Amino acid sequence: MRKLIFVLFFLFSKVGFTYVITKTELGKNIKWNYRNKQIPLYYNPEPVDTNIVLDISSEQLSNLSISKAEYLKIRVKQIIEESVAEWNQVSPYQVIPYQVDSSESMSSSKSTLRFSDDYQYFGSGVIAVTSTLFSATTGNISSADILINQSFTNVIDLTLDKKRSSKQTAYLGDVLTHEFGHFLGLAHSEVINSTMIFSIFKGQHTIHSDDIYGLWENYGITTNSGEISGKVIAGDAKTEVFGTNVNLMSFATNKVIQAVITDSEGKFSFKNLDLDESYFIAVSPIKNLSSISDYYKQINNQICAQESFRTSFFAKCGPRSKGRPQAFYLDANNNSVDVGEVTIRCDENLDTDYYAKKFKDSERSFELLANYLDTSAVFTGYFSSEEIAAGLTGKGDVFTLDYRNFDLSQIPLNPVVNINLSSSTIGSDFAFKVYVKLTNETSWREYSASTDSTGKLLTDLNIDIELSENANDNLIELTVYPVALSSDEKYEIFAAPTVLLNANNLYSITAQLGSSVAGNFYAYAKHDSYPYDDNSSCVEGTLTYASSPYISMSALLGSTAQLSEDDAPISCGTIDLDNSSGPGGMGSFVLGVIMVLIFFIPQKLNHIFLSDS
Repeated sequence: MRKLIFVLFFLFSKVGFTYVITKTELGKNIKWNYRNKQIPLYYNPEPVDTNIVLDISSEQLSNLSISKAEYLKIRVKQIIEESVAEWNQVSPYQVIPYQVDSSESMSSSKSTLRFSDDYQYFGSGVIAVTSTLFSATTGNISSADILINQSFTNVIDLTLDKKRSSKQTAYLGDVLTHEFGHFLGLAHSEVINSTMIFSIFKGQHTIHSDDIYGLWENYGITTNSGEISGKVIAGDAKTEVFGTNVNLMSFATNKVIQAVITDSEGKFSFKNLDLDESYFIAVSPIKNLSSISDYYKQINNQICAQESFRTSFFAKCGPRSKGRPQAFYLDANNNSVDVGEVTIRCDENLDTDYYAKKFKDSERSFELLANYLDTSAVFTGYFSSEEIAAGLTGKGDVFTLDYRNFDLSQIPLNPVVNINLSSSTIGSDFAFKVYVKLTNETSWREYSASTDSTGKLLTDLNIDIELSENANDNLIELTVYPVALSSDEKYEIFAAPTVLLNANNLYSITAQLGSSVAGNFYAYAKHDSYPYDDNSSCVEGTLTYASSPYISMSALLGSTAQLSEDDAPISCGTIDLDNSSGPGGMGSFVLGVIMVLIFFIPQKLNHIFLSDS
């Protein structure tokens, strides 16, 4: 039996995952299996309409002495090749692009990419479509096609300008790099800044580490030997929780580098991890279940008194560990860690002393180092919506880092404390304004968000604080304020903020002592929470029923089922073909799209958009 799956890339779709590998109904990974590991792609770079926004002015175009159509063809070719190169630098399968002069000259049995103004291929708001023909029993892809929507159904402006990509305007490179992820077998993601997020944001044309880990997992690539695994549980019966987002964060950068969804036994595993590094874990619900793949559609997030559980960090049990995520250090002697059982949380699991200090008028500082022997720390804070609205007129959070007991002679080269503050990487919609000084200093150093080359706000901060030669001066005082984001900034960062933002405004801080040499930081010691402790003695949640993967009866029996409403989700329409071989290439694509449009559009179209808020 063959399956035709086409992935619709909606600007305002409700789909969301961590890195997820597209699966057949039998749970097989969808991927290429060519012996020479090369995938020929035949593309026509000529748009069917010149209504694409240019990245140069009319005067600059005139000076080039070429028409807009000619310029578009040149730039589209460059952008296609750049998007292919993004994936080829990390993929075991190399996409080999071949330019063709006309879409009509493309073979129906080969993988293709082209523009189309035929509305029959697209629903309203769809920017591009990736159609993949694969075997339901093996998951092996035989061909795939990408169509870029230039019909009246696309209300989004396509542009060649990276700086304009967000909300109602889509940079072509952002669209194509995302579609090539589908082309290689990846589904959508919920990791902020992942190329495989389902909606447009600035910088989407650059692939994220989460995309790379997903690709390697799909194709069985092993590059590094580090691994962290565990199991997510809930309720008095310690029931395994299927379909939970587990996010792995790097202690060095304080950012999510990889995320996976727990399997039917609640298990998760992060592979290919760098050694001589420390990591910590955050657990969160999938943000929207209305349109995910059938395999995951029975997920139950309503684990906390009939409400969804909260995003939280994996800490040890007991009040002293609240707000202090466990850190796991991997090296050559300890390259694999099973963290045991991780509970979902029904609240933010904040340190009670830290939370109480928020409401005081004096003596508000909280010490980030857990004890005087520590040289590093990781801590999770929280800002209410009222605190975010108040911004610099509010009280902020006040912290100290006490290094007065440390002998700096152990760090002969430029001793500094590296501090990382992160909010957006875990789905919290605020930036930071931070004031820092040593206890002997009279003036505060100020740090705030910067922007990248596209004008996108970089909310997270990386700060190096030079220490004094006088040990008694090395008490670092730190005041952290939240800065509210504008609507445009939210869309540029989160793509679909009404879906991807957390219900709680957590943030995380990492701090470590070390040396700064030629702009590079070298930690004095890696942060580690050994001996580790799981959550088997502090399980939360009220799980009323355990969810499991959905496998249709037709898939189990190997037969072809009639298309039903459940078989036509918003983002991934899946069709069983009557014969075992099925048509290939663009021919199969046309058949699939027509079949889904006949059934799908009248019944589903009014549910595919988020409100534009």
